[in-house]
Amino acid sequence: MSEAEYHVELARAALLNKNYTEAVAAAERANNVLDNWKLRVALRGLRTAPGLVLQSYRAYEQLLDARHRRKTAKLHRASRASNTGSDPARLIA
Repeated sequence: MSEAEYHVELARAALLNKNYTEAVAAAERANNVLDNWKLRVALRGLRTAPGLVLQSYRAYEQLLDARHRRKTAKLHRASRASNTGSDPARLIA
């Protein structure tokens, strides 16, 4: 894990714990290492509307989790179909 990734993870953890001051500090350290536009946008949001950033991040996590569950279910169905002799191509379409 790079130094920037480490600080981003610290910022995430602080955000989820509603420790906005530490989230800003960690994001600033990550941005000093990486100088990334996404980090600059996150910093602007953390400084002006940290609660909104937290809500947005939680919604983003839920979307990723739902996508992962759908992909896992699809792969599981395709695997079961291949074990029973069914055509897995019809499950993917």
